[in-house]
Amino acid sequence: MECMLAFPLQNRNKVDDSKIEEEVQEILEHDNEHTKNLAQRLIDHWGTFSSAYRIPKRLESDVSELFC
Repeated sequence: MECMLAFPLQNRNKVDDSKIEEEVQEILEHDNEHTKNLAQRLIDHWGTFSSAYRIPKRLESDVSELFC
C-alpha cells in the first residue's frame, strides 16, 4: 500500500479499472492499526482524483465494417 501511495496518478481511471479500491476497503477491517491507517490514507488519496473521460477503442469488427 505504501508503494501505491507513490504511484503518479493523474485521475481515478486506473483505480476504477483495476477495482483495487474494494480490496483496500476490506483491509479497513484489519486488526493491525498501522495497516488500517495505511489503507485509509490510500483511499483518501484516491478520493482527491476525479475520473477522466476516455474515448473508447474501436473493436476489430467496427474497423472492418468501415472498409467493406
